[in-house]
Amino acid sequence: MSRPPETPSISNDADAIIHPTPFPKVVLIGCGRITEFAHAPVLRDGAGPRVVGLVDDDPERADGIARLLGGPGRIATYRRIGDAPFDAATMAVVATPTPLHADTAAEALAAAPCVLVEKPLAATGAAARRLLDLARRTRRHLLCVHNRRHEPALRRLLEVCASGTVGRPRTVTYLHHTTAPFPGAWAAEPMWRSGTEGGCLADLGYHGVYLAREILAAPVAGAEAVETVWRGPVLERAAVRTTHIGGAGAAIDVAWTASSDAFRVVVDCSAGRVTADDTGRLSVATAAGGEVRERHPAGFGPAYRALYADAARRTAGPPRYDQAATAVETADVLDTLAAACRARRPEEAAT
Repeated sequence: MSRPPETPSISNDADAIIHPTPFPKVVLIGCGRITEFAHAPVLRDGAGPRVVGLVDDDPERADGIARLLGGPGRIATYRRIGDAPFDAATMAVVATPTPLHADTAAEALAAAPCVLVEKPLAATGAAARRLLDLARRTRRHLLCVHNRRHEPALRRLLEVCASGTVGRPRTVTYLHHTTAPFPGAWAAEPMWRSGTEGGCLADLGYHGVYLAREILAAPVAGAEAVETVWRGPVLERAAVRTTHIGGAGAAIDVAWTASSDAFRVVVDCSAGRVTADDTGRLSVATAAGGEVRERHPAGFGPAYRALYADAARRTAGPPRYDQAATAVETADVLDTLAAACRARRPEEAAT
């Protein structure tokens, strides 16, 4: 069995290293499921800034996250962003439901010198662009959570594709099927994802768009819907394609109500294929017949530890907006794809 040439890799052990940052404190805004399952456990274990405040309009949710982080009374909770203890060394993490992202992030930018927003930056490309413009005018750091690119197996996939080890990436296939949407904890609308414009495409397909953009190293030039499945007004499954400047392309297939869970990313290159899944498995196969298989840590923990380390690196100097600009570009593509999917919606499902 032949082995592809070695390429530089990111050590998984390095994810636990906290890089020097001007923002050693954080206020978490939104105490829902993603805070419960991803942000809070990582921050509790010291892999990121120290939590100094929690903001949520549901005191029970805020108290629950406070207990997860170390017990009641240890971390103050607030109903409003303006009451939280922001200073020049405190960043804000916006983890509210998507319909609230734009307004919440704008308020956070007025209070904090650095704002990290769960994906998407906003529900539409236009709203995301307004946030980026606001950050630029006020010279605030603005970042968006693109957590899939920080999963160790997918980071390794990105490295291999960028190295040229298996030639030039030509096509990306992104598959993510779940049996149900990720459950919410918003008292106003626990199943808010079902009412979000774009449905499963906005929830799951978003990751495929930014990953394909990075793997292919080219912006999207065109986008189309191939297949859609609707339940009333809710987009339950979407198979879409994007073409990129230079001729490469991506196929993205996402679903909320599949018969079983499935996740994989496959990159076909001019001299081989790279495949990764969400259990941490990675395969690098060359056109000559060689294959290398690797196993990496999986789950929210490794991804969010790496995400916070990346945020520390990105905010160590003056604000730069390349990552937020990618989030805006992704939101624009999602707008186009959502419109293409709506054009395929049966008339009886439109109401």
